[in-house]
Amino acid sequence: MSLMKKPQRACVTEKCNSALDKVVQIILPYEFVHFLNRQLIKKCYIYLNIWSIIHFCLGAIFFLIWSSFFSNLPLGFFIWLLLHTIWEITEFLLALKGLYPTLFSEEFVDIIWDTIISLLGYALPWMLFVLWR
Repeated sequence: MSLMKKPQRACVTEKCNSALDKVVQIILPYEFVHFLNRQLIKKCYIYLNIWSIIHFCLGAIFFLIWSSFFSNLPLGFFIWLLLHTIWEITEFLLALKGLYPTLFSEEFVDIIWDTIISLLGYALPWMLFVLWR
């Protein structure tokens, strides 16, 4: 009889059996997903976790890439909003289970905050860029 524990699975949904969970289990180790899922703030209308930092950083990275090639920064903001919204919809659809549109991976308020934080990630370097010009 082996004393080794069965490895834990990396899950981002409550049921741990959605398509999103399967994708995450292939890409990320359990410990990293567990760390990213840590809640920082969870109140009635505010939901932030470590993933929120990732969303902020991705918004800032997109700004840096966009501003390196294009001068129309407002257009970049709306393109980032579009790309991030497509990602959130994709994440929502991957997290669905069966025919019922129940979101297991995150609450709706988390999707809204992910988008707000991501847009702040784009907007903050943009404001700094304008100030330091």
